[in-house]
Amino acid sequence: MGIVEFLWENSKIVTEFKVKADAESRADEARRLLRAALASKFPGLEAMPELDQINKLAPFEDLFVHHVISGSTRVAVRRAIQKAPRQSLT
Repeated sequence: MGIVEFLWENSKIVTEFKVKADAESRADEARRLLRAALASKFPGLEAMPELDQINKLAPFEDLFVHHVISGSTRVAVRRAIQKAPRQSLT
């Protein structure tokens, strides 16, 4: 095993970087899926800038399950999207 492979597998800094990159990747995928669902069910809401401010997976899951799938109204979905970036900070 070379030095690069050793550091890739054993470095705490590299491990933290990989975990952060994985979480960001999952949030990006969740954002894409939520936008697709919003576009089909609530056209226009997929373009809300608040969606880009969400950086954790949980708010996307909450929006998708509790609002898009469950049949919330357009107004309720808009309000939930507006609140989601604040929830993403905690």
